[in-house]
Amino acid sequence: MRPEPLDESEVRDALQYIRPDSDRPQWMSVAAALKDEFGEDGKDLFIAWSEGAVDYDKGATDSTWRSVAPGHYTLGTVIKLAQDGGWQRRRRELTAEERRQLNREHEARRRARQAEIEADAARSVRMQETVAEACEMILDEHTHHLGRSEYLGAKGVGAHGIRFFKRSVLLVIDDREDRERCEIRTGEAVREFFQQLPKPRPEWLSFLRMTYGSIAMPLRDVDGELWCLQVINGQAKKLFPKYARKKGNFHLLGSIGEGPVGFAEGYATAAMVHELTGWPVVTCVDSGNMKTVADHVLARFPGAEPVWLSDNDAPNPQTGVRAGQAATAACLERHGGVVLMPDHTIETEWCGDWNDLAHALGREVTRQALLSQYQLEMAKREATAEPPNSPAPSEQPAALEAPDLDRALARFAWTVPDGKIWDAEMSALISQQVARTWLGKDVFKAWLDHPERRSVAQADVVPLAERAAEAEKMAAKEAAREARIEAAQQGGGGVLGEALNRYVLLYPSQSVWDRHRREIVALNDLKPKLAGWYTNWLEHPLRQELDRDRLVFDPAGQHADDEGYLNMFRGLPLAPRSDPEKCRRIRELILHLCNQERYIAHWLMCWLAYPLQAVGSKMASAVLMHSEIHGTGKSLLFEEVIKPLYGEYGATLGQHQLESQYTDWRSQKLFGLFEEVFSRDQKYSHTGTLKHMITGNTHRIEKKFVSGWEEANHMNAVFLSNEIQPFPVEPSDRRMLVIWPRTKLGEDLKQGVLEEIANGGVEAFYGYLLALPLEIQEQRDDGQVYVKFGHHSEPPMTVAKQRLIDFGRPSWDTFHHKWHHGELDVPYQTCLSDDLYAVYNRWCSRRREHAISQTKFSTMLASREEKVPRVRYKSMGNSGKKGTFFWVETGCPRKDGESQEEWLGRCVDVFRAAMRREMDDDQ
Repeated sequence: MRPEPLDESEVRDALQYIRPDSDRPQWMSVAAALKDEFGEDGKDLFIAWSEGAVDYDKGATDSTWRSVAPGHYTLGTVIKLAQDGGWQRRRRELTAEERRQLNREHEARRRARQAEIEADAARSVRMQETVAEACEMILDEHTHHLGRSEYLGAKGVGAHGIRFFKRSVLLVIDDREDRERCEIRTGEAVREFFQQLPKPRPEWLSFLRMTYGSIAMPLRDVDGELWCLQVINGQAKKLFPKYARKKGNFHLLGSIGEGPVGFAEGYATAAMVHELTGWPVVTCVDSGNMKTVADHVLARFPGAEPVWLSDNDAPNPQTGVRAGQAATAACLERHGGVVLMPDHTIETEWCGDWNDLAHALGREVTRQALLSQYQLEMAKREATAEPPNSPAPSEQPAALEAPDLDRALARFAWTVPDGKIWDAEMSALISQQVARTWLGKDVFKAWLDHPERRSVAQADVVPLAERAAEAEKMAAKEAAREARIEAAQQGGGGVLGEALNRYVLLYPSQSVWDRHRREIVALNDLKPKLAGWYTNWLEHPLRQELDRDRLVFDPAGQHADDEGYLNMFRGLPLAPRSDPEKCRRIRELILHLCNQERYIAHWLMCWLAYPLQAVGSKMASAVLMHSEIHGTGKSLLFEEVIKPLYGEYGATLGQHQLESQYTDWRSQKLFGLFEEVFSRDQKYSHTGTLKHMITGNTHRIEKKFVSGWEEANHMNAVFLSNEIQPFPVEPSDRRMLVIWPRTKLGEDLKQGVLEEIANGGVEAFYGYLLALPLEIQEQRDDGQVYVKFGHHSEPPMTVAKQRLIDFGRPSWDTFHHKWHHGELDVPYQTCLSDDLYAVYNRWCSRRREHAISQTKFSTMLASREEKVPRVRYKSMGNSGKKGTFFWVETGCPRKDGESQEEWLGRCVDVFRAAMRREMDDDQ
């Protein structure tokens, strides 16, 4: 029985019982359900609910709302999730008329949503045509056959049907209902577009920038009609115009006839195989497009023998590669042929695809390996004496005697919500592309826009025979599942047995702990890995399960496995060596980097030793080593000596990691080496991130497609830079040890350090740090004393650190510092705020500093000096006025018997006299 509809206030109440920072699929399902029920009117509900998340991101929320499609989830999803969270509908008993009114409102919203779906789908079809025409124009007018490309050069392949951009081109797409157009801009018009671009960018406007040096790969259908361009820039980033129709379209290298034809995802693999073998190769762009492309190509060329070119992802499987392997396996089952992937029986660096292998082994060796594997696979197929799999029945409808509009209106109907086409004569669902091919572009468009075009629900047109076949298929799968479970329970071996031992389900989350890889992976990532055994593993009574908060990264060993915890930490990789002489040059390198200042060098070594003597200790400080001089030895010490001490728990990181929304690079790390982490215009915007990373006890780990989790922060950080100011340091900073190496590393010391590294010096330095007494000198009133070094020990002030502090001071702060220390021509004393601001303004003008407004200056300075408003004073030339003063205890002392008004007036006169002398000196 369908639940009674909810009004908007009830939905808003129900949303309070659903966590907005739960896993991403659930968050997106709520968005889709609200859009299905309320259309664009539901956006405010979704945003208001999402704002309650700890990691709320307005940009991601807006993007998700635009991307989700109605029709896949209903308001029942929201009701179920809210009820799981404890929500109960608060309602009074409705009258029959009120219930009918609610149902009428719900039905009106449903009809409005269906109309929106149909309008969006129709607009997408129209925009596909418009974008295709723009792509054709770009290809004809702004590209040519000859050119140079960093991407092609790096991949070592030629341009087979690839075009090179003559100039930078901007494709602007406006999909407003009254516009629906594309505009191509070049030259000065590109700069004007970005100058006039509204911020934030409106949803109806999108653009694709194609720069000189990029390449364009045309994607066409089996009839040769261009529908899309894939643009690849010098950084190998692959871009598509919005609305461009990619599905079912491809790029062909060579010409197809009888014999082998390759199917590859990317152009680099396709081009390499084409150049090595001479076979025609189809570039499908991605794994999700391969099946559709194969259906169209092999239906058009029945004599072709498909060769599925797959990546080999072991020993480091990735989601994209596994998806590609699953796609090739599905195509093999559907169309037959053979699958070829790089074979790594040869001792070499791991190569994922045929292009990688050609770079590693050379073209001739790769060509022989590829052809030998092809011949072997063909021989295996013939030896099985089984005919190749027959192609699946074509999706194409029976030919129309006359593809006219009346016949199309009688025969075809639009299906909701999937947007496919129902062919009443064939009792089959077909894609829009197939219908368009059979009807022709003009008739299809006229049918799509016709007011009498029929719409049907997909569930109403699925044939009963298909449902029966599906039920039979499910029964067979269930029987196979039972057989596998029984076999696993008896022997525990094979794929299922390995999975039961290897994977631990983390509850509550959509994540799994992989014991072999020692990392958290998404539950969905196991599906291609376990293939047909996934459901058996998930439902198996022996499957391991662990509360999510009991999977810990615990280097200090505070939680033991027998207490129900699972520790991700396995111990440091190196064995220490007690031989200080073998690391003598490494210790000299540290002294060199600290400019022979032994106290700073000793403090740094204590900082390095503490987290090794007490593994897992989180230092409340970090090290910043920067210098304009290249070759001082910074990277040699930290990259080649310190980081190897931590093995897999150390990492070299950069700006990309700090700016990424995903923070899994922090997980299970004890040492982070950051090199040039901020660009010049971003160094002020990430100081909060740095502070939390240095002193925070825990940090949030977000991994793509995996539920986020909270993890103890054990990572100690070193920052290396060649910038004078890598990032600002506050005057009150207690976190940072700043070191500025002044001289380049000598060749003799450099070679000595390298020799020690090659001959056990790292292990010897490890032993030296473990034996180092953790004591430092401190200056106290009664002299210098030795104190125990700890994780909260405050770094000493260095000249380099003071320079950074001064470099980062705002103009008002520097001015006050100089005024307070008597470094200005006016005295440090009580004065009018107006007079002091006038001095500040002239000071900024002379130094070409940026001056802030008087209101801001007065407000900021009031945090340092006492500010007293509306105080009466008597100065030369007036009998009494009121003004706002900065009240300074020292300077211009008050005389005996002098009233406050007289004293303040004298302070004003003294200060203004100094101002006049300052102005005379300037002139």
